[in-house]
Amino acid sequence: MKSMRIREAINEIFEDLGGGSLILEEDIKEENWEEKWKENFKPIVVSPFIVIPEWEVYEDKDYIPVKLKIGMAFGTGLHPTTLIALSLIPEVVEKEKQVS
Repeated sequence: MKSMRIREAINEIFEDLGGGSLILEEDIKEENWEEKWKENFKPIVVSPFIVIPEWEVYEDKDYIPVKLKIGMAFGTGLHPTTLIALSLIPEVVEKEKQVS
């Protein structure tokens, strides 16, 4: 019954816009999308760093881990300014110096 009302509402919108039709309708499995998207997040290497989400643990010694509080839309570490800033750190900070 609810899906019928939704379909009718969509058809009314198409009618108001002057055309169009519903071409696909399917049920989507209910999932916790706030957690599901995390499965596809991959660490980002910007040598000598590796950007990882706060929920991951990096145990290798190949890169220096940078943990970010990553969100679904913002704070992924993929923005060009983030990548540029990370790539410039080795040029500015001397080896064996601590930065806080």
